[in-house]
Amino acid sequence: MATPVIQVEAAATRERVLEILRGLLEELGSAGALPILNLHSHLDRDLGLGSLERVELLARLEAAFGVRLPDRVIAEANTPAEIAAAVAAAPGVDAERNGAGAGARAAIAAQALDRGAAERGVESAQTLIDVLRHRAAHDAAREHLRITEDDGREFTFTFGELYAAAQQCAAELARRGVCVGGRVSLMLPTSREFFISYAGILLAGAIPVPIYPPFRADRIEEYAERQAGILNNAEACLLLTFRRAEAVARLLKPCVRSLEAVVDAQKLIEAAQKAPPLAPGALPAHLTGSRVRKTNDIALLQYTSGSTGDPKGVVLTHANLLANMRAMVEAVEVRSDDVVISWLPLYHDMG
Repeated sequence: MATPVIQVEAAATRERVLEILRGLLEELGSAGALPILNLHSHLDRDLGLGSLERVELLARLEAAFGVRLPDRVIAEANTPAEIAAAVAAAPGVDAERNGAGAGARAAIAAQALDRGAAERGVESAQTLIDVLRHRAAHDAAREHLRITEDDGREFTFTFGELYAAAQQCAAELARRGVCVGGRVSLMLPTSREFFISYAGILLAGAIPVPIYPPFRADRIEEYAERQAGILNNAEACLLLTFRRAEAVARLLKPCVRSLEAVVDAQKLIEAAQKAPPLAPGALPAHLTGSRVRKTNDIALLQYTSGSTGDPKGVVLTHANLLANMRAMVEAVEVRSDDVVISWLPLYHDMG
């Protein structure tokens, strides 16, 4: 039977773990998850802690408790209670109870911090959502995108601004009935709306399906037939478009059985900004249940050009896209302070 002293220490460890989790969630902008944080909250399903957030959590736990935790502990743990049990059983706790010197404990903590700092980069991310959330938490004020649209207008986005707008977009998509795994098509040119919509679709747990917008008025019928075939094949439930193409987009709706609505992306984003804030204790759309995404979930459904037949859908997972991005960064030796210019259209996978 556990002695009262050990019981008190175990309770203190559990409370400290919850305190660390509380601080991490606040920094991630996940205040909606705080009311349901308890020892039995599910780290993925309830708290939305993906692979990158778990690496950060590991570093904080090791520094706070002066212990060394195996990577598998944080990777396999499902609840704060399991984490607390692992901390209590980890080497270092007993030494501290037995009067280990402050210098030794400080050395252990410093080692943990150094290790955590090395592992906390976006290289540990398993989904694009992990990357977005990490950058929003650690580089919120840093410039991320400069966008020049077709009409010459220019927009600048910081990491924090993009993530905040995408969160609002995700909540609006959920309010409009977009379900987990639902296909949302993007008929948009290179624009701020494309970036917000694409990230918002991912955060909502849905699947983006980009299609190229109409360019030639004399080939609208051919265009509509081809795009209707793509939308039917993808079973798209929503089509996001822009003002100049909205009339053409609406021509597609009667031809696509699954299509429930055609919406101007700019109007959807404006509606998302005007929506009332979440009620106390309510979770953002991307933190509820199965909206949490995994590395092998679909991040993009890209259709081929159809030059030799009907366009065919190509499934690209989060793992696929991250591997491609990392390969390009390595090949070109891109650094974090470099500026990269791209003229590729965003509705193409290389864009």
